[in-house]
Amino acid sequence: MKEVKHLIIALLMLIISPMMVNADTASVTISCNQTTVKAGDTFTCTLKGNSDAQITDVDIKVSLGSYLTYGTFTEDSTIWKQGDGEEAHITLSAADATTGTFNIGSFTVTVSNGAIDGTTSVGVTNVQFYKGKTKITGSDNSIPITISNSQATEKKLKSLVANPGILSPSFSPDEVGYTLILNGDVSTFSLTATAQNVENVSFVNPDDGKTLNPSSISFYTASGKAEMMVLICLDRTSCTESEHDYYVMVSKVTDTDEHSGELSKLKVGDQEKSLTPGLYEYTVELTDTSSYQVETDLLDRASYTITYQGLFDNNNGVGRGEGQFLINILPKDNSSGLPSRQYKVTVVKAGGSTTVTPTKAPTTTKPIGTNPPTGGISSVIMGIVLIAAFGVSIYYYRKNADYFTK
Repeated sequence: MKEVKHLIIALLMLIISPMMVNADTASVTISCNQTTVKAGDTFTCTLKGNSDAQITDVDIKVSLGSYLTYGTFTEDSTIWKQGDGEEAHITLSAADATTGTFNIGSFTVTVSNGAIDGTTSVGVTNVQFYKGKTKITGSDNSIPITISNSQATEKKLKSLVANPGILSPSFSPDEVGYTLILNGDVSTFSLTATAQNVENVSFVNPDDGKTLNPSSISFYTASGKAEMMVLICLDRTSCTESEHDYYVMVSKVTDTDEHSGELSKLKVGDQEKSLTPGLYEYTVELTDTSSYQVETDLLDRASYTITYQGLFDNNNGVGRGEGQFLINILPKDNSSGLPSRQYKVTVVKAGGSTTVTPTKAPTTTKPIGTNPPTGGISSVIMGIVLIAAFGVSIYYYRKNADYFTK
C-alpha cells in the first residue's frame, strides 16, 4: 500500500513539474510621446508585448482616465496579418507565431477642451495572449498623464518698458493700450518687450506703415497730429490700427501739460521704481541702507530744478539709513505758471521689522530718599518680630538652666 502511494505521488510530480517550470507569461508595456499635455492636445501611445511563449493572438483593452478620448489604432503590419482596434478593444492575429518582445501597435488619444489641471492615465486591462488555443493572462498596466494648461498657447506680452518716459497705466499683459509722455527735448526713445508663446515682436508706425527699430524710435508725427502711435504686433511683421495686439500713444510734455514737473525716473540705491503719473509717495526696500545714491530724471527738466530734503547729503543726493526724504521740484521761472511738485520717498530695510521707540517713563516729583508708607510699616513689623524672638530665646534658656541645676 505504501509503495502504491509513493508511485502516485511520483507520477503527479512528473505531470506538475513541467507545468511549473514552463509556465507561460504575458505582459504589455505602454509609452506615450507626451506625458504632459493640455486641453485640446492629441498624442500617441505605443504598446509592446512580451512573452516566453509562441504567441499567435492578442486580445487587450485600452483604459483611459478622465478627459481622455480614444482615437484610432494602427497595428504593426510586419507581425499581425489582421487586427481590430475599434472602441479601445484591440484584437490581433499573427501571420507567424512570435515570442520575446514584440510590437503590438499604437493608438491616438485626445484631451478634451474642457480638461482642467491634474493627473489622469492611459492603461491596458484584460490582457490576454494566445498560444494557439491556450490562453495566457497578463496583468493590467498604466502610466500617468499630467494635464497642465499653463502650457496654453495664448500670445501675450509679459513686459513692456519705455526709456525714457512713463508708460501709463502700469503694464499688465491684459492691458492693450498705453500712453508715453516724453520730455520736450527728447528726439528718440526705446520700447523693450518680452512675450510668451511668441517668436517675433514687431513695432510699426501706422502713419507710414514702416517697421520701427524698438531700441531707437524717432519721434515722428504725421502732419496735423500731436501724437505718435506705435503698434505692437505679435508673430507678425506688420499690422494696422484695426488688427494690432498692443499700442502705445507717444506725446511730448508742454508747459501746460498736467504732468509737467513729474519725475520720469526714480532710482534709490539699486532699486528703480516704476512711477505712476499723479502719484507722489513711494516706498523703497533696500538690502543695504548704510549708504545709497538717489538718481532722478524729470519731465520737462529744462524748466525745473530738483532739490532734496532729509538726505545725509542733500546736495549730492546721498542717503544713509532708513527714513523718509523729500524731492522738491520747483519751476525755474516763478512767473511761468508751472506747477511745483513734492515727492515723499520712504526707505526701509528689506526683510527688517518696524523699530518701536520705547516709551519714556514718567518723571516723578517725589524727593529722593523718602520711603513710601508701606516701607515704614514693614520696618516696624520687623522690629516687633525680632524682639519677640529674643524674648522666647531667653525664656527657654532659663527653663533649661533650672532643669540642669536641680
